[in-house]
Amino acid sequence: MKNVFLFLFFCSSFLGYTQEIKKQLLTKKELKNWYHKDIIKDTISGTTLVDRFRDYENLKNPTTLNWLKNQSKISQSFLDSIPRIDTLIKYQQINNEILKSDLNHLKIYKKRTFYTKQDVESNHTSLYCIENKRSVKIFNTKEYNPEDNYIYSITDVQPSWDCSKIAICLSYKGRETSDLIVYDLKTKNYQQTNIRSVKPSIGGINWLPDNSGFLYTWVDPEKQNTNQNNLLSKVKIYNLNSHISTDYFSKYAVQEISIQNEDFPIIYIDHPEDNYLIGTVSSSSPYFDSYYKPIKNWKNPDILWKPLFNKSEKIKLYYQDQDSIVYLTSKNSPHFKICKTSIKNPDFENPKVIAKEKENEIIKSFVLTKQGIFYYTQTNGVISKLYKVSNGNEKEIKLPFSTGKINLFSFGSNDNYLSATLQGWLNKPMRYTFDVINQRLVEDASLSILFSNNEKTQLSKNLIIEEIEVTSWDGKKIPLSLIYNKETPRNGTTPVIMRAYGAYGAIMPPIFHYGFLLPALEGGIYAVAHVRGGGEKGENWYQGGFKSTKSNSWKDFISCSEYLIKNKYTSKKKIAIWSGSAGGIVIGKTFIERPDLYGACIIDNGILNPIRSENGVNGADLAKEFGSIKNSNEFKALLEMDSYHSIKEKEHYPAVLLRMGLNDSRVAPWQSIKFGAKLQLASSSNNPILIYPDFNSGHGVIGSFQIKKYTDIANAIAFAFWQTGHPEYQPKE
Repeated sequence: MKNVFLFLFFCSSFLGYTQEIKKQLLTKKELKNWYHKDIIKDTISGTTLVDRFRDYENLKNPTTLNWLKNQSKISQSFLDSIPRIDTLIKYQQINNEILKSDLNHLKIYKKRTFYTKQDVESNHTSLYCIENKRSVKIFNTKEYNPEDNYIYSITDVQPSWDCSKIAICLSYKGRETSDLIVYDLKTKNYQQTNIRSVKPSIGGINWLPDNSGFLYTWVDPEKQNTNQNNLLSKVKIYNLNSHISTDYFSKYAVQEISIQNEDFPIIYIDHPEDNYLIGTVSSSSPYFDSYYKPIKNWKNPDILWKPLFNKSEKIKLYYQDQDSIVYLTSKNSPHFKICKTSIKNPDFENPKVIAKEKENEIIKSFVLTKQGIFYYTQTNGVISKLYKVSNGNEKEIKLPFSTGKINLFSFGSNDNYLSATLQGWLNKPMRYTFDVINQRLVEDASLSILFSNNEKTQLSKNLIIEEIEVTSWDGKKIPLSLIYNKETPRNGTTPVIMRAYGAYGAIMPPIFHYGFLLPALEGGIYAVAHVRGGGEKGENWYQGGFKSTKSNSWKDFISCSEYLIKNKYTSKKKIAIWSGSAGGIVIGKTFIERPDLYGACIIDNGILNPIRSENGVNGADLAKEFGSIKNSNEFKALLEMDSYHSIKEKEHYPAVLLRMGLNDSRVAPWQSIKFGAKLQLASSSNNPILIYPDFNSGHGVIGSFQIKKYTDIANAIAFAFWQTGHPEYQPKE
């Protein structure tokens, strides 16, 4: 009882802060009489919507920027008052160093391994090369533009096929676009290319077969952070000898292909001995259109691109195998199958089926090797198996430990090499290679410097995993993952931090992430609800939370919350919910519809005002996943999933932490800003509604420094524990 009174006291002590937030918001009324006179009304498909905060969509307005700076200060003052944030940051620093969980961009080719590691103290990132079990630093970001006081971060690296050079992408101030340089591994110097505005997250860097240059995706810097963002992205080709970039695969460079402004043209080169260039025209959809031309004719503009397959084939992944394509598809197989057909004369209606659809497993990925095809499956998005198919015979490969996620890598169909990186909620990534003679996985000795000891960490030895299925509102079984200490009581007193995503057919797989173990290590429960809209149970699961069926995503989440309360894992107001980006729809609507269940809500760069998405960054592309207001049925679905328009006046809302990067090129940051501003005025509670903008970051972890990642996780966990009553996270007087 004492802790309850202390919690109420501390909440009331921050009443002044809440009033200050409302005061800062209302200064807008004094500077411009917008609230009463400049109310925007939109009539769409016969429905009239009132938008009182439309002004906040203009993030170049000095008044709005000043207001955001004040909101940032207020948010920071709240977070500074919560104990143990520094401790959570320190835990991540120490243990990620021990566990080597802070390594990125692992690339292997020709017995060389490259990876990057960021120094937490200086924020500089180094690129390393492992050869003969020795790790050597070959480049550090402080070498790039040393006159600039700001430190760059590495967002991608890609070695050439002969391993003589390596392309390095460098991000400035958390932007998703990068500068690109070429490091020469022989001379140990880097070459300035004057390449700017590269988007490595789309297609990556693809070296030409003769190593004379590479292909990369470029986006127009003038259209960044505008409602025209992602228009006219292009695949460009850079020539190492001439130092010139030219447009190669885009709306204007390729007249024979219909490429829309919002599409992403991409070219992949998976192996230097591939016979064809395969170009894809992608969007936010999991599927894409694809075209090809002989790779020997890549320099000849008179050789036109020919169609290979379109979105209707529902192909997610493919590789070339001489003159054939081997691909993963959900067409007529919602759990996916692996097929093969000719590239020159394709027959996608009657392909050769290499791996049939499985009843209770989803085929997630595969690779080609000389000894056959290896693929892995998942059940409910959390339990993985590995298979080998050779000459029509299929065999399951025994895994060294219970695995949640597998990453496969090979050198193609002419090489026996296969590596598999395995991990789980409590098992850090472990690298194995396939022993052809004994037909089993063995630890990769060449990478023992990075991967060793497959046992659970000492820190997590007392943690347990519970994988269950919860019955949703319509009878569907929703996978729910729980991680907690085996001594945790089932008496309804334990705080829960619960997450979900539920979009694009993506999943939240069991990957080892020390930061996400902290809720369990600190005496709470970490929960992941695998709601519809994701791909945990295949194509039908994705379609079950897509456009008109999107409401299933947050209804599934609410059902999982009610299950935890009913079964005494926790109780009302002791659950904090957290997600971001497209997951903001799930968390935002859950929060608005059932504020009685939750103690706190954390949303990062969230989609919260999808009715207006088409007027913001990446808008036309987002419409393909969530719907367009131009379609009356899709408009109804958008309005239903719009958290901003769902806010109720004088509702007793829980505490909220809204974080957004003002350089976000995927989700307009004003979606979170408008949602927070409206919520501050509408809420009848004294719970803090924090709007916490970052003026130097983008959509997420791309380009972010390690210390920022640690701090963001620590702030979210501490805020959640404070609001759900964890005694060690209550602010002092």
